[in-house]
Amino acid sequence: MYIDSLNQMVNKLKEQRAIRSVEIENAFRKVQRHRLLETFYLPGDLQQIAHNPHNPNPEHLDLIYSGNSLVTRISDGKPSSSTSEPMLIAYMLESLMLTPGLKVLEIGAGTGYNAALIAELVGDQTLVVSVDVQEDVIAQTQRLLADAGYPNINLVLRDGFYGVQEEAPYKRIVATVGCKDISPYWVDQLSPSGFMLLPLTHGGWTPLVKVWLREGTLQGKIVGFSGFMLLQYQESVDDPWHISAMASLALEEAEELPVFEGIEVEHTRSPLMWSAFPVSFYYFMATKDCRAFWSLTPPGYGLYDPQRGTILIYPQKNCILLKGDRELYKQLQAIYEDWTQLGKPSPFDYAIEFVPRTQVTSSPQLGRVIERKFYHQVLSLCEH
Repeated sequence: MYIDSLNQMVNKLKEQRAIRSVEIENAFRKVQRHRLLETFYLPGDLQQIAHNPHNPNPEHLDLIYSGNSLVTRISDGKPSSSTSEPMLIAYMLESLMLTPGLKVLEIGAGTGYNAALIAELVGDQTLVVSVDVQEDVIAQTQRLLADAGYPNINLVLRDGFYGVQEEAPYKRIVATVGCKDISPYWVDQLSPSGFMLLPLTHGGWTPLVKVWLREGTLQGKIVGFSGFMLLQYQESVDDPWHISAMASLALEEAEELPVFEGIEVEHTRSPLMWSAFPVSFYYFMATKDCRAFWSLTPPGYGLYDPQRGTILIYPQKNCILLKGDRELYKQLQAIYEDWTQLGKPSPFDYAIEFVPRTQVTSSPQLGRVIERKFYHQVLSLCEH
């Protein structure tokens, strides 16, 4: 009953170029996503759906194989666990370059779907270690994975921040949760010839950062973008940005100002927030100013300053909304002008080095240092 839905999803992922290799295609066709769910929530209204993995409702199969992410748990009124969008999963698996025999640590177990796909790619379930801090998630995922044919994936109940030292070293470490910083424990557990793939927060986003060790330094490069729930830390880890994102913003009495010259070409007329978003400029803006944030209602991005007010670039109306000090307009314009003078660099144009906070570092001439809890994130524009 499910096979048509599964194959349609895989075929679509191939058309979208999310799946590019035969190995990943085969893994997606083998792992049954519906076998790893018992409840999930409809997007938008978060209405709970009871799902029978052994005798699924055809309508549920349509939802499960629609290509959407699905919330699977809610805690304190907020989503706390999910199964990610298959397109993002496929992109990340392609980026991980998994081959038989590689040992992998996954931070954030979710439903176990990603871990099962990884197990197919490395060829041995015992090489996959998945850690999660939520006891009920681990218990359910372990049971459903075993029932679906994956009893030997190693699920560990623990704060993912600490990794799983007793199973180290790992050729790959992948986080399926947003990370406010790199855990020093992950670095210690990484094989010298391996690398990490981490959704590292950046002004309310979670760009995918590939991180590796080279000659004793921790280096990185952005390889894509993602959207993940944040890692639940027992360790206190603050985000470098003051606010990052707002569901809604009260700007009814805001002053309407003209957009900066040329910025409108960076926007689209799409009603969807992310489709209208100028990825390259926002990344630069969040690199330059920790007041950077984006808003869903009204959809836009700008600077939020508790003392001076709020300024928002509003792509759909091709204007700027200001509620507060006019100085914010000048500051945001200066950031835009800096970006244009540098040739409008994209996030992929930066080389990254992560320097432990115990060491002194300085800003590069064409770059910036983001101060995280454990590391200075040094961004330098690559020379073309």
